[in-house]
Amino acid sequence: MTTRWAFVPSAPLLAVSHDRLLAPARDAARAAVGWLVDGAAEVVVLDGSASDVDGDERAGGSLRGFGLDIRAGGPREELGLAHTLGAWLLDDAGWSGPRRYTSSLADVPPALVVVADGYACVNELSPLGFDPRGPKGQAEIVGALASADPDALRVLDTESALDLGCSGAPTLAHAASAAADLDWRGTVTYDDAPLGIGYWVASWELSSVGEHPRGFDTRRPRTASRYSTTGTSIHAQPRTTTGSRLGPSVVECEGAPATERIETTLRKPDLET
Repeated sequence: MTTRWAFVPSAPLLAVSHDRLLAPARDAARAAVGWLVDGAAEVVVLDGSASDVDGDERAGGSLRGFGLDIRAGGPREELGLAHTLGAWLLDDAGWSGPRRYTSSLADVPPALVVVADGYACVNELSPLGFDPRGPKGQAEIVGALASADPDALRVLDTESALDLGCSGAPTLAHAASAAADLDWRGTVTYDDAPLGIGYWVASWELSSVGEHPRGFDTRRPRTASRYSTTGTSIHAQPRTTTGSRLGPSVVECEGAPATERIETTLRKPDLET
């Protein structure tokens, strides 16, 4: 059985289809979740920052607390923000099968949506203001997601990350612990901070490799990161801290047979219609 995981942000505007600012993130998240549910028997949505959550397809949530008249999931309005965004993405993908909302993992779900945000101090728009530790931490996470490296996520200093506004750190830690000692393939299709908080969209796959939607490259980890990474040492290199962008993408992936340097800019994924 193929195991597919998708990592998506919990921005409320992700569920506002006409919002243009998060359109690239929304398109990438839709593609990742659409790919994940294809052939799934059950989908699990993880928010490790929540407490003792264990809901099924009857659970639902709303974004009214954020001024948005949007509901997702089942009739019981009991889900927090991250689970509600996961529910919205599943609804949007047309998923009508079994689903489970949880705050921890006891096994390796064959289909998992990991809802987590990055650092809140990566640029001048950030809620906590700019802190150079934010871009560095963001680059470390994005590098780990792109290379599908659970060990790199497991050693993340969760306490320090939370101090810098990375609310998704506990969720990533839960996912990494469940994914440890397994051979994953990963790709990142979105990494930006248009609202001052680091958002990413990534996919991991275990076992036999199936078809990804257009825009996913399974041959090598691909990322739209705004930083440089060489081997396991990741150094923040924001090209600019103005506006809503962190600068052009520079990614160096070192490994057999040779080091590959990729320079790219964020673009809307080329999705099939």
